[in-house]
Amino acid sequence: MAAFCSYCQICGLALQHDHLVPSGSSGTYLIYRSSEARLGREQATEIEFHTHHEWLNDVIALPWKSDASSPVLHGSVEDGHFTNADNSNDCYSIVDSFDRAAIHEACWKLANEPQCAEELLAFNKLHSYVCLSKYQEQYFDYPLLKKDLRLWMLEDPFGESEGAEKSKTRILNIISESNLAKKEIPPGNLAKSSDIFGFNRWQSRTWMNGDEREEYRFRSQIDSTIDKEKLTHLFWWVRKFDSSDKDFPSGQDLESSEAIEKKILSEFETKKLGVLLVSVRYSLQKWIFLIGYTHDPKTSEAEFRSYVGNAPNVEDNLSFEDDPEWKVYFDEVAPKLK
Repeated sequence: MAAFCSYCQICGLALQHDHLVPSGSSGTYLIYRSSEARLGREQATEIEFHTHHEWLNDVIALPWKSDASSPVLHGSVEDGHFTNADNSNDCYSIVDSFDRAAIHEACWKLANEPQCAEELLAFNKLHSYVCLSKYQEQYFDYPLLKKDLRLWMLEDPFGESEGAEKSKTRILNIISESNLAKKEIPPGNLAKSSDIFGFNRWQSRTWMNGDEREEYRFRSQIDSTIDKEKLTHLFWWVRKFDSSDKDFPSGQDLESSEAIEKKILSEFETKKLGVLLVSVRYSLQKWIFLIGYTHDPKTSEAEFRSYVGNAPNVEDNLSFEDDPEWKVYFDEVAPKLK
């Protein structure tokens, strides 16, 4: 039987604590399993799980369509299979969502307890969700999450700690992003109301160029959803970090750059100044690029400066280029994203 993690279709975290742990022998790993921990069996792990992490194991399985004969089920997931908590031996495949969609019970409650999975179809394409893709491998990369100073994401969103409050806010922001996408876009917005999910849909790609790790996060379906004729100027924002971290970006560097990215999405685009299309991170050069288009470089520059501030140990550069045909994007950037 294949061994792997499954991920919540709302928050993007794993539906269990399962992860790989180096065995001590070169290139081999052990699997830490939630099911073994519940039986009190000792296992090697790089992450200490406590009661306030147990919510990650509590799963809801939703039918694809609302149907009285297919109720919402409570249980747990292991290796892509959901097992009902009532010991009825009901078992469903959630591999590629064949039978049901699976989400954390806590996320289900925060989303007002949807009764079917149709409402969740766009979540895993939203920007906030895609930001977690770097951790979503065969098993969730909990050690990398720890290195990135993001263990607070694992806190129970119904807890009372500072980390729990941050965890809850993160999940609610993803839900809010989805709710915003579902609303009809008012006249004058940059996207067509008929294709709002295309406008808000994101993907990620990672390439290794020698020792250089290139991480791309990019908007898809832009041909049909963005009014390019109004957006005549390309913008490049580059942040260069003075960092000794060989696995850059991580920790505070990662948080600060993603915060600016989210500011552009929530404020810059809301003001209809332009659109963000791509963000790129280079591990060895310790650079982060944001690429997009605007109709007003002067106002856009002032807006960017307000987001960036005076961060220590970084160098920020912003430039604009007249590019009404979007040649730079389609000839130089887009080919790498296919």
